[in-house]
Amino acid sequence: SQSGPPPGSKARGGRGGAAGTDEGIGSAEFTDHERLVAFYTMSCRDDEELKILLVSMSDGTRRRMMQLLARLPGGVDLCAAVLEAMPSSLATRHLVELIDYPANMLPTELHEQVAKAMHADAIAEAEQISRGIDACCSKRLERVRRAVLRWAHNHNLTCAQLNRLLGVLTFQRDRIMAITALWTSVTDRAEFVPSVVAKLTSEEQVNVYQRLGYHKLMSLTPRPYGVHFRLQLKTQE
Repeated sequence: SQSGPPPGSKARGGRGGAAGTDEGIGSAEFTDHERLVAFYTMSCRDDEELKILLVSMSDGTRRRMMQLLARLPGGVDLCAAVLEAMPSSLATRHLVELIDYPANMLPTELHEQVAKAMHADAIAEAEQISRGIDACCSKRLERVRRAVLRWAHNHNLTCAQLNRLLGVLTFQRDRIMAITALWTSVTDRAEFVPSVVAKLTSEEQVNVYQRLGYHKLMSLTPRPYGVHFRLQLKTQE
């Protein structure tokens, strides 16, 4: 198998790019699976093979793989080549912060470097696609909000019922919207924090605290210092 850069990256030779770090692809920060994914990405024989591989990955895997590639010499140019080989709809998720995919965007510093290394038309196309996606997401979010409020009108619900509703909603924005719209209708509100909030992802918890207020939520529980929270210490929040 080949071990060179992905297709299209040789044409970038004059642009420079990040020199990588001493740890590079062997960094303990990355799992064996992530290193293997990066190796397969660099071993693709042509653009079509690379595109098929990228489409088969999850958004999170692609994001981590590009973070790993950025550690290599010329890593920024490698990331730019990978993004340009993706279908535009996938590349958009990593280049522009979308309503439904906020966590998939590349880290700020890497994003700025990669965006500069990409061709201007690729960036412009990603931004155009993002505007259409966000418009559709905003309309869907408003429809879900109206449906939730109609369902909850003059109805009380338990924490267990709210959790079942959250299990039906796929997108994070919908779930947070449902919590902020319905939390005052919960009958067993003393269990709201340990039964509902504590089961959310760390990012969802941060959003709920920002919207409702940390002290307001903690005042609902009889044991404010005994609630377990999962913290992602590597994230900015």
